[in-house]
Amino acid sequence: MSHVISLTVRPNVFIATETQSNDTKITIVDDLNFKESKRITVYEEIPLLSKSDSIANADRVIALGRGMSGEEHILKANLLATKLGAKIGVTRPLTDLPPFSVDDQIGQSGSSIAPKLLITLGVHGAVQFTSGITKSHYIVAINNNPKAPIFDVADYSYIGDAKTFVEVLLKLIQ
Repeated sequence: MSHVISLTVRPNVFIATETQSNDTKITIVDDLNFKESKRITVYEEIPLLSKSDSIANADRVIALGRGMSGEEHILKANLLATKLGAKIGVTRPLTDLPPFSVDDQIGQSGSSIAPKLLITLGVHGAVQFTSGITKSHYIVAINNNPKAPIFDVADYSYIGDAKTFVEVLLKLIQ
């Protein structure tokens, strides 16, 4: 009797390790037959973004929280991300803003990330967010609330206004 097991694992939740066990069987399926639908017309095929275009696979991520939610501040954060070669990710409340979507969300209901460098700007650090950043190598947190939980998981911290921090950093790296 044959059993089919199918599972999905979110990126950066588990670390893949090599095993010496021979118990695992991998079956590769080369052709899948899908039922054609006469109600659907394909006008154009657009390839998916490469893995490097996803926050889940980025080496550098700048995470924005409510402390960086203004349009002007988002533009400056994007400029900083461009200069640092980083991707922008956001906390849940910012997914309601026009430039972002749930694809940009970090955390329990978003992506789990494992960048080499994560800079959080104006992120409070609720457990729903921090559960998605535990595999980050270095976390730099900027928040004006000295009791913000993000500082409990950060490697480097700056207590102060995230908007001012970005403006000063942009001047320094020009």
